[in-house]
Amino acid sequence: MGAFEHMMTLVSFVLALAIAHLLIGVVEIVRAGSRVRHSWVHAGWMAYGFLMPVGWWVGLWDLHVVARWSTWSVLLNLLGTTTCYLFVAFVCPKISETGPVDLGAFHDANRRRYLGFGIANSLFSVCVSLLYSGLYDVPGQVLQAIDFGAGLAALVLAYVFPNVWVQRAMVVVALASVAFFFAVGDPVLS
Repeated sequence: MGAFEHMMTLVSFVLALAIAHLLIGVVEIVRAGSRVRHSWVHAGWMAYGFLMPVGWWVGLWDLHVVARWSTWSVLLNLLGTTTCYLFVAFVCPKISETGPVDLGAFHDANRRRYLGFGIANSLFSVCVSLLYSGLYDVPGQVLQAIDFGAGLAALVLAYVFPNVWVQRAMVVVALASVAFFFAVGDPVLS
């Protein structure tokens, strides 16, 4: 096993836990059924929470060209992927056995918790992209950093401004940023 595979094994555990946590959260929401008052904004952030760890996993493939991994670069990637898990852990509501579940109210009360981890994740994403572009000349990293910067701006605006229209617009911008990453920023594992 090479250094890249060794690092990927570590961060893949964290990313898999994030996806599993989110899937369990979706199952709990579906099980609550008619007790749930849905929110498209919250659903958008949950979708973002699913795409975030998938994006990290896909994006890390670009780094397979790196021959030597310092402890700090492994730690940077581990912290970045850990923020994925924390975002997901806070975006998924704890569903009680009885009573109504209002996902719009949950978003209003908890958005700063999960968006804060989304902001941290975007900062790690920008740093990782610029680091590997500068140190190892990994192609496509500057474009990715710009894209992650757009997602970061959306997260910051959604964090700061509770206005419903800002919330709606910023979840769309954040999801568009992820879509751009998958379509243009890192379209192929080759």
